[in-house]
Amino acid sequence: MMIIQHHTASVLSIVLALLAVITLVCAQDNDADLTVTKGSGIEDLHPSSDSVQPTIFDLLEINGASTVAKLLKTSSELKDVRDLLALPSSTLTFFAPNDHAMETLPEMEYQTTFKYLTLLKPMTLVEMSNESTNILNTSLTGSKEPLRGRNGSTMGFVLAIAKQGQDHVLWSSSPQSPGRFVHGDIKASNGILHIIDKAITAPMSAEWVLQNTPDLSEFYKVSRNLNLTSESLYGKTLFAVSNSAMLQFPSETWSSPQQVLAIQSHMIAGTYYSNNLTTSKIIDPNTKASLSIAKLTDNDININDAKVLVKDILTANGKVSDTRVFTLFTID
Repeated sequence: MMIIQHHTASVLSIVLALLAVITLVCAQDNDADLTVTKGSGIEDLHPSSDSVQPTIFDLLEINGASTVAKLLKTSSELKDVRDLLALPSSTLTFFAPNDHAMETLPEMEYQTTFKYLTLLKPMTLVEMSNESTNILNTSLTGSKEPLRGRNGSTMGFVLAIAKQGQDHVLWSSSPQSPGRFVHGDIKASNGILHIIDKAITAPMSAEWVLQNTPDLSEFYKVSRNLNLTSESLYGKTLFAVSNSAMLQFPSETWSSPQQVLAIQSHMIAGTYYSNNLTTSKIIDPNTKASLSIAKLTDNDININDAKVLVKDILTANGKVSDTRVFTLFTID
């Protein structure tokens, strides 16, 4: 009888052990089902090697450009820009104004500005700039569709970028108040995103720049008398004279009969920036005007012994079919 009872207890122990093993396996199966549930936190934290990487468009909101992201999502006029930034196969650079910067951008400028701030190849800060100014071709270079701003149309607009101290800065017609990089070199599947603290708009017309630069008010009066327009400045570089320097000229220099000659002596054929000006003498083939260039660095340039105060002021040239832009320097 004792033997039978002992045998029964052994069988019961084995059965209980089997039940415990079966319960443990079922619990593990249930945990596995929870782990692979689509959209769970565990799955998101450990993506597989073939997961789709975020595009520039995907990265805007989480990097301080939520206003830009919202506009791209909701505006039908920005569909072409949105499609470009969201296309995985694109190879782009996008300079996104942060949310604070977007507070000052007029609604009418959204489309033009976002196109203007797009480059058709990925570029890091190191690749774009060093201590010298670099001129970048924007997204419309090589495009069949002109970029249309409120002050005319052009193809091949350019941006200026430079390193100032520890900061990288970006500008068009206002080098005195550039945009600074808040966060750079954010890598996406389709290029590189940079966050800037100012909405840099496309270059303004030459007339607008001369009229709206306070230190050029006297020079603007002369240019207005001569009907100096973007068309007449097409493909040229102008070294505009500051107000204080204008007062130092003999009065007859800017008198009506002499104004054309005076302007010609401050203008040269060709598009020059601080980075392609070299120490030499430049002669305009048409007017024979001669300018002597003395350059130590991009920030230390003299033109005929006059010091360059503001360099690389970019303007729109009013042309649709050419990539050259009129460049303005302020001299003293």
